[in-house]
Amino acid sequence: EYQSVAAFAVASLLAILALVTLVIKSVAEWRHEADMKAAADLPPERPQPQAAVAAVR
Repeated sequence: EYQSVAAFAVASLLAILALVTLVIKSVAEWRHEADMKAAADLPPERPQPQAAVAAVR
């Protein structure tokens, strides 16, 4: 009565989905860390007067 083959197939698909999700998460974290390191290497921006900021917009 039990559908062992179907249950195993679904469990396998869910395990693969979990692994794919972990890979995507790792890639996203790696890219975010690289972006933060690149931003940290930039020189700090100088504060601008409020009128100059409004003129740029």
